[in-house]
Amino acid sequence: MPSQLDLTGIPHGTNTSNLYDAAGANSLVAKGNKVTLRTPVSTIVVSHFDAVNAYQQNGSSDTTEGAAVGYSLQTIGHWTSA
Repeated sequence: MPSQLDLTGIPHGTNTSNLYDAAGANSLVAKGNKVTLRTPVSTIVVSHFDAVNAYQQNGSSDTTEGAAVGYSLQTIGHWTSA
């Protein structure tokens, strides 16, 4: 299954990006106001969101590195520090 992206924007509310991993090794990198999800089949970059949720559902070894600046970053599932 390829990675997936779900975006939600609420006027005068919280804008949320939900990232879903793909099968295989995935890498989530938070740098400044951007989050990049690299998968075996694609790369997704999101920026300027109030909240980013990263879901580990299909990957075999998912890693995360960096820090969120100006937004909330939550990893759901088994992510390990790179």
